[in-house]
Amino acid sequence: MATPTAPAKTSRATPLSVNDRRAMIIAAVAPVLRKYGPAVTSRQLAEAAGIAEGTIYRAFADKDDLIRASIETHTDPAPLLRALDNIDPTLALEEKVQEAIALIRARFRDVVSLMSLFGEYRKRPSSHHHAAMNRSFKIFLAPQLDSLALTPERIAHLVQLLAFSSSMPHFGDNTSFTDEELTAIILHGICTPIPTTATEK
Repeated sequence: MATPTAPAKTSRATPLSVNDRRAMIIAAVAPVLRKYGPAVTSRQLAEAAGIAEGTIYRAFADKDDLIRASIETHTDPAPLLRALDNIDPTLALEEKVQEAIALIRARFRDVVSLMSLFGEYRKRPSSHHHAAMNRSFKIFLAPQLDSLALTPERIAHLVQLLAFSSSMPHFGDNTSFTDEELTAIILHGICTPIPTTATEK
């Protein structure tokens, strides 16, 4: 008679640390924050994260603490600054400027969509973030610095102005600018190119 084998032990998943649980919840709740705004309930937040409502309070002091942490995380400029740092300086000038515009516009859209609902949680950008943005532009614009009419700092400011204003829904009339159009405006202005004469060729 064969000796019965003992059932295999199933290993239990390692419990998340408090910090990991907080990060998981924060990553999951952004859509419901945008959908319901300040009227969002703890139950809706828990359902979005796929957890029991009580689990929220093991990671956050209360609902307001979760909302505040979520807003701070989703409006944190650090991911944008890292992406700008990764722009390849060897690309053509037009490609680099367009990539920067696309990245900054995407961030502004995310921030505006949250701040229009949760403006009381807004934090002003620090001087460190402005300096980091300027440094990123200076690095990826370095190969063309001698041919530019503005400093990298002024270009960074101009790009942010256009990216921000074009990301504000109430500024438009249902006619939005593409990243390509904004790039052309920054590089060439609003005038058509001046024809090259035979003596200039």
